[in-house]
Amino acid sequence: MQNKTLFVGDSHTGGYWSDNLNNVHFGDENCYGRIYAEKINPSIVYADPGAPNSVYPRWIANMLRTYPTINKVVIQTTHWDRWKLAYSKELGFTHLPVNYFTATHEQSENFILHTDYSTRDYSVVEWNDKIRFDNLESGNQQWPAQWAPTVWPGDAQEYYITAAHHQVLTHLTYENYCKDIALIDSMCAEKDIPVYVWRINDYVELPSNKDEFRKLTHTKFFETSAESWIKNNLNIDISKMLKDMVHYNKEAHELIATKFIPEVLK
Repeated sequence: MQNKTLFVGDSHTGGYWSDNLNNVHFGDENCYGRIYAEKINPSIVYADPGAPNSVYPRWIANMLRTYPTINKVVIQTTHWDRWKLAYSKELGFTHLPVNYFTATHEQSENFILHTDYSTRDYSVVEWNDKIRFDNLESGNQQWPAQWAPTVWPGDAQEYYITAAHHQVLTHLTYENYCKDIALIDSMCAEKDIPVYVWRINDYVELPSNKDEFRKLTHTKFFETSAESWIKNNLNIDISKMLKDMVHYNKEAHELIATKFIPEVLK
């Protein structure tokens, strides 16, 4: 069986774009992982719009157990002002397997696209959340009315003010990011699989001390963002090549897949 490259990331990795909140697209043509699979090497993509970095260790552990032919892990590191929230009907420290929320969106011989369910049966729910720094209002605007509880602490603006000042904009975020990278490096080192970390644009943070919890042996950070590298080396500004207000179009993703990612993997 041919080796496969694993890509993990957020909406930029998942082929996501939207006309508006009521008309969203996932797994569309603006997916560098799909283009990479077509033109370079079979690939597996695990992506979720708005995903925080903290979910990547779970996804990677799941994928390494599921697909023994993975020989590279490529991480689109994302914004640090995101986190997971959850709800459990039975309050307690519930153990869930790493594949509990996994959904298969598309599968063929050379390309597989996974994402996360928010819930299976509403007994356990999780979702991505973030701070909108312009007004510190709730970033979770789509809490479904049928889920219980219909009123939760995150609906209060005070919650986001607390999260911003006492969680996100503190040393804890930096520390947790480094812990996640150390765990990923350790998991991949066991299988002698290299890990490559990159960012889509210069708004995404990178740590200055990457060996905080472990001297990384299998992880390489590519410091220059995809947007900047393509502009500096190809004289093309993909920030203007958009499918919607945020997400790049297919032509930009072709440059990421065929020009930028091979540079990251050198």
